[in-house]
Amino acid sequence: MTENLVYRKMCLIMEVQTSIKLLKKGMGDLQKISSANDFYHAPILLLSTGYERLIKCLLCLALMDENGDFKKPPYETSRGQGHNLDYLIDKLLSLCAEKNYSAKFSAAKADIDFLSKDKDLKKIIAGICRSQASTFHKKPKQKPSKMILENCNISQNI
Repeated sequence: MTENLVYRKMCLIMEVQTSIKLLKKGMGDLQKISSANDFYHAPILLLSTGYERLIKCLLCLALMDENGDFKKPPYETSRGQGHNLDYLIDKLLSLCAEKNYSAKFSAAKADIDFLSKDKDLKKIIAGICRSQASTFHKKPKQKPSKMILENCNISQNI
């Protein structure tokens, strides 16, 4: 194994660790929201960044060949959709289907089912995506927290 490949794999491990920390921090900060502190932007940004980074790490792993080398650079899979969580999840699921992961690894079947069928996860991802769109691009007048709560069907009495 070349030194460059070892370095890449170490960076991938560190990136997974970073994404997990971002997700934990985002979930923790979301739990601290109250009527006195209704600043949703930071927790949603942490969750969005954490999910995006984790999905991209999983894409990197899915794109590795049997020798642990990349068949093609992972960034080529995004095609301008690098921040679109729905697109990244769909790309990951299609790569997993291509490689028949669910037949090769028993744990992969449960993960693939969760990513493709879990309604709560879909609501959360949709809420994050809509919040980002309203916060950064489309509807600046609508409060992002309200949009997330509406899209995730979450009670505002957290």
